[in-house]
Amino acid sequence: MILNKRHIPFWLITLAVFTALILPTLIKDGMFMDGLQYACVSKNLADNLGTFWFPFLSETWWKSESSYFLEHPPLVYGIQSLFFKVLGDSMYVERVYSFLTAIITAYLILHIWKLILNDNSELRKLAWLPILFWIVIPVCFWSYQSNIHENTMGAFTLSSVYFVLKGLNVKRNTFFYLLLSGISIFLASFSKGIPGLFPVVVVFLYWLTNRSITFSKMAIYSMILILTPILIYSILLLNNEAYESLTFYLNKRAFYRIQGEPIVGNRFYIVNKLLMELLPVIIIGSALLVIYRLKSIKFNYSNTYKNNIIFFFSLEVQVRCH
Repeated sequence: MILNKRHIPFWLITLAVFTALILPTLIKDGMFMDGLQYACVSKNLADNLGTFWFPFLSETWWKSESSYFLEHPPLVYGIQSLFFKVLGDSMYVERVYSFLTAIITAYLILHIWKLILNDNSELRKLAWLPILFWIVIPVCFWSYQSNIHENTMGAFTLSSVYFVLKGLNVKRNTFFYLLLSGISIFLASFSKGIPGLFPVVVVFLYWLTNRSITFSKMAIYSMILILTPILIYSILLLNNEAYESLTFYLNKRAFYRIQGEPIVGNRFYIVNKLLMELLPVIIIGSALLVIYRLKSIKFNYSNTYKNNIIFFFSLEVQVRCH
């Protein structure tokens, strides 16, 4: 069992931190400008202003010679518009959606933890720990306060990682889980664009750090992750509206940002930013290590766990590079 009496206080602390870092801001007036724009676009779509492929923000919006809001692929607007149709026009609709994505993300983190520690009941009981580590990272709780696209993308990328790990740790249905992972990668990229494609390297990183599968299997499995979203996009692009919308986003917005808009001030920005964002995790982790050392609590670690630490760390670095 994941939950036992000894760990209930830690679960309560994690739930309290999770709630305190997200909900108070969500119930206040005002929001990060981009999040408000996304909410307006979604509400307009629910009110039949604009279409799925050509979302609409306002009469005054004009960028790259288009009056449509094509800053990102349209999936998030489409999903959030359904919330407006069901829940009405309240300012809390986009906040409910954002909070729900946080809950889904926490749920996926929990199940990934259970999956990789399937053979260690003691470590499985610490499932509150990765959720706590995740939610105290400033950029993470800020994103759920702000209704940004990364919230939806993150749920799909985590789903992709979960399905890969599931597929690599079962004796059958491996290709089925890898197909689900490929679909999740498509949905992630259909939410945020190019950054949503990063899970295509998950199998390669797993092979590189664990070596529990052969090189040939790694290559085949990776091709499934790559070809699945390519196939789905190829089908979508047969539709003229989809083609016009997605090619506009790719050429006029995504590539323009990459080529024409400076992203960082120096080459060490990503490393410095990563360390600063992980500072709360480092502090909490260090405190817990001291407590466990003082109480003489020991866990049995195998090379598999050490390899998984390297795997997830390399995955985190790869995410930050996007």
